[in-house]
Amino acid sequence: MGEDVKTVTGLGLRFGTILIGAVASLGFVAFVGAVILWNRYEAAELPADQAVAVQPREDLVTVGGIALLLFVLGGLLAVLLLKLLWDPEGTASLPTRNGLLVVMLVEILAASSSSSGTGSGIGSRSSPSCSWVSWPSAGSSSSRTGRWRKLGRTPCGGS
Repeated sequence: MGEDVKTVTGLGLRFGTILIGAVASLGFVAFVGAVILWNRYEAAELPADQAVAVQPREDLVTVGGIALLLFVLGGLLAVLLLKLLWDPEGTASLPTRNGLLVVMLVEILAASSSSSGTGSGIGSRSSPSCSWVSWPSAGSSSSRTGRWRKLGRTPCGGS
């Protein structure tokens, strides 16, 4: 009898842990979706706080899930390429470091060329190094970029 109570208690704890993890994960995905939608509304010069507040949670989860899925797939692709091309054994060696360097450079180039230069993305500036420096102000309606526009120029030579 005591053995059954321990089994049921253990299963209950496992189920509770899984449930809490799922709720926390959905909360994080919804948060990412809210941040993305907030940036979109800010770029459109709409009241972002009010717009995100009335957005259904399902929309937040959908937008966040799509964004996170793209990052997860990109990460899996990077790991797969590193494993197949440079280091099949997975050791800490010079070929692994070189492979990681190549993956990092490809990601920087992809981020810098992923935008059409409209000021709407992280890589929307003129050079890869500038996209790393200016990413907090990448949105076209941010106060920092607005100050630059008032002076007749933009940071990093963007338009």
